[in-house]
Amino acid sequence: MSQPIAHLTPEQKRQLLSQLLQKQARQQSSQRWPLSYAQQRLWFIEQLQAGTSVYVIPAVLRLTGPLQIETLHHSLQAIAQRHDILRTQFIQIDGQPYQQVAPDIDWPLPVLDLSQESEAAVQTQIQRLLATPFDLSQAPLLRCHLLRRDRQSHLLVVAIHHIIADYWSLRLLMTEMAALYTAKVHQHPAPLPELPIQYADYATWQRQQLNAQDQADQPTRVDQQLAYWLRQLSDPPSLLELPTDYARPAVQTFRGARQSFALSPALSDRLKALAQQHQATPFMLLLAAFQTLLYRYTDQSDIWVGSTVTNRDRRETQNLIGLFVNNLVFRTQVSGDQPFSQLLQQVRETALDAYSHQDVPFEAIVDALQVDRHLSHNALFQVMFILHNTPTQSFTLPDLQITALEPETTTARFDLSLDMYETPDGLTGVFEYNTDLFKPTTIQRLVGHFQKVLGAIAENPDSEIGTLPLLTPTEQQQLISWNQTEQLIPNRCVHELIADQATTNPNATALIFEDTVLSYQQLDQRANQLACYLMQQGIQPGSRVALCLNRSAELVVTLLAVLKTGAVYVPLDPTYPVERLRFVLEDAQVSLLITTQGETAGIDQKMTIPILDLQQYQAHITTQPSYPVTQLPSHSPTSNDPAYLIYTSGSTGTPKGVPIQHQSLTNLLNSMAQAPGMTAQDTLLAVTTPRL
Repeated sequence: MSQPIAHLTPEQKRQLLSQLLQKQARQQSSQRWPLSYAQQRLWFIEQLQAGTSVYVIPAVLRLTGPLQIETLHHSLQAIAQRHDILRTQFIQIDGQPYQQVAPDIDWPLPVLDLSQESEAAVQTQIQRLLATPFDLSQAPLLRCHLLRRDRQSHLLVVAIHHIIADYWSLRLLMTEMAALYTAKVHQHPAPLPELPIQYADYATWQRQQLNAQDQADQPTRVDQQLAYWLRQLSDPPSLLELPTDYARPAVQTFRGARQSFALSPALSDRLKALAQQHQATPFMLLLAAFQTLLYRYTDQSDIWVGSTVTNRDRRETQNLIGLFVNNLVFRTQVSGDQPFSQLLQQVRETALDAYSHQDVPFEAIVDALQVDRHLSHNALFQVMFILHNTPTQSFTLPDLQITALEPETTTARFDLSLDMYETPDGLTGVFEYNTDLFKPTTIQRLVGHFQKVLGAIAENPDSEIGTLPLLTPTEQQQLISWNQTEQLIPNRCVHELIADQATTNPNATALIFEDTVLSYQQLDQRANQLACYLMQQGIQPGSRVALCLNRSAELVVTLLAVLKTGAVYVPLDPTYPVERLRFVLEDAQVSLLITTQGETAGIDQKMTIPILDLQQYQAHITTQPSYPVTQLPSHSPTSNDPAYLIYTSGSTGTPKGVPIQHQSLTNLLNSMAQAPGMTAQDTLLAVTTPRL
C-alpha cells in the first residue's frame, strides 16, 4: 500500500494493522513471545501455588446419537493447528516467563468406557478429569476426554487452562468444532476463514502499547486511562470484611462450592423496567443491589467489587482463542441514609467511567498502585459480580443431539462471586464461595437476603439503604421466637433466696474459701449479725456502703449483709489506683467504707467517710443476734430497689455509676440456672472481680 494511511478505508486499515502486528511479533523471535499482562498474573499465581485447578475452565457436553469419534478427533486437531495458543507452553529464561509455540502437536482424545458404571461413578470421573492440574511448561494446556455411556451416548469433557483461553474462547472452540465436524461428515471444505493474527501477536502488541507511554512526549491514551484508575482506586481498603464462619487461612485455598437461585419472571421484569426508568442497564442495577447487600453485611461504606469485560472490541480478536478478558473494579461509596435510587445513579456513573477506561490491563493498574500483596486474599477486590446477558450460542452436529451439562464446581477464585444470567424465564444467579470461609447454610441465607433486597428495591427504589429489609419470613418468625424469652422471675431478692436455702437446706455447703467452709445456715447467720451491726451504725435503706475487700469469705458475708439492710453496696477493687477509688467514694456519696486492715491502700487519708474495719470490730459483730432477716428491726428492700452501684471503666471519659436493681440480680441468677444450667449439685468458681 503506497497511498497515505489517512486515505485508507477502514477495512484496509485493519488489514494493515494485522500485517504490522504479525511482522512486529515475528521480529521478536521464532522461539518465544512475551506474555500478555493477564497471562503474566496467572503465571505468577501458578509459581506461588503450583498444582491448583482453580484456573481450569471446564465444559461437559452430552452427545446423543451415532458419534464419529475419528471425525471429532480430526476436528479438534484442526483447531489446534488453526490457533497457535492451543500449541503454546510457558518457559522461563533468566527468571522471565515467555510463551513458546510448537509447530505441531499431538492432541489426543482418550475414550473411556464407562458403560457399566453408575451415574455417581461417572460424575466422580468427570470431577477427577477437571480437577487434574496442568503443567504450564508442557503443551497442550487443553485436555479432551470422551466418556462412552453406550453406543449412542457419549460425554465430551473439556478442560482448558485460563492462561490460554477465556469463556468467549470456549464458545469459539465449540463453534469451530461443530463447523469442522459438520464439514468433514459432509465432505465439504473447512468453512473457517484464515485468522488475521495469533494470540502471541496480540500479547506483543499489548506490551508495546504499554511501553510506548514511557517513550511518548505527550500523554498517550493509555497514560490518560491509567491516570484515571490511579485516582479512582487511591487509598484502597485492606479487605472487604464479610462475616465469615471460619478464620481466613494464611494462604488462599481456592476450595469452593456453588449455590444457585432464580428470581420470578415478575420480579425480573420489574427490575429490568426499573433500570430503564433510571437510564441504567440491568448490570448497573444488579451491581448496585449487590453492593447494598455487601454494605449491610459489612457495615463498610467503601465497597469494591470486581467484574470483567471481554476486551474484544477489535475485529481481529473476535474469532481468536486466547485470554483477552480484563478485570474492572467498581468502587462505590454507600451510606445507610442514602436512597437506593441515588446509589443506582452513582453506580451508573462509575460504570460508564470504567467502561471508557477499560483498555488498561488490570495487572498494570495493580502494579501502578503498588498495593500490598497478600497470599490470603486477592488484591483490590475479593468479591466479583458478572451479568451474563449474551444469548447462548447454540450449535449442532449431524445426527447428534447436544446437551450442555453444568459440572459441579469445587473451586472458588474469590471469597464470593455472583454470576447472574438473563434467561427467557427471568433472572437466575449462582453464588460461588470459598468453603474455607463460609458454610453452605450461610450462603443460603445470603441468597434469601439478596432476593429480599431485590424485592424491596422493586417495590420502592427510593427507600433508604439502611432500612431495606433483609430477613425472609422464616427468619422473621425465628427472630420472634428467639425473643420470646419472657420468664416468670421470683419476686424475691437474692438475700431472701439464700435465707430460704438456710431454712430448707441449712447444712448444705454454701461457700468455700481456702480452709473456710460455710453452710447456708452459717452464711445467713453471719450476714444477719453484720446487718444488725450496720444498722446500729446508722445504715438505712438506700444508704450507699462501699466495700474495699479482696476475694474472701468475708466479702460474700458483707455483700449479703448490706443487701439485708436495704442499703446499696458500692464495690471497690483494692488493686485500683488510689485516685480512682477516691473518685468513686466521693461521687457515690457513700455513708460507710467497709474494709480490712491493709486493704485501704491509703484511700482513707484525707477522707471524712466513716470506715468499718471488719477485723478490728469482729468481736462486736459476733455479739449481734443472728435471727432471720424478716425479724430485723427494719423493712426489707423490694425487688425494684437498687442492690448495688457499679462504675464504668471511664475509657471514654469520666467513670459513671450505674445502679442495678434487686430484680436484675435475681433475673441474672435465674437465667444462669436455665442456660447454661445449674443444679444443687454444681459448684461455681468465682473468678471475676467484685467490681463486676
